[in-house]
Amino acid sequence: MGHGLAQRPLHPEALYDLLYDPNEAANLVSDPAYVEVLAAMRTRLHAWMQRTDDPLLRGPVMEPGQPFADSPDALHPAGVDAAIKPAWFTRPKLDIRP
Repeated sequence: MGHGLAQRPLHPEALYDLLYDPNEAANLVSDPAYVEVLAAMRTRLHAWMQRTDDPLLRGPVMEPGQPFADSPDALHPAGVDAAIKPAWFTRPKLDIRP
């Protein structure tokens, strides 16, 4: 095989014209015609990351530990039926629209 998604190069940054290139075959990051579009997208992304307190703004994020499967009968992850809700569940929802 050797021609699947796993073999596609991962770019640190990507910009595609999904109308004319729905298969995302041509990365437009280095295309001079898209300099302004790329700058606007970078600005929007950074603003969204700040509004949502994205942990990547503070540096690399550690990989998660060993995976586990929840019991299908549990009401809470890891099988603990906790009455205390996690912080992410109780904080106010953010409007991420530009």
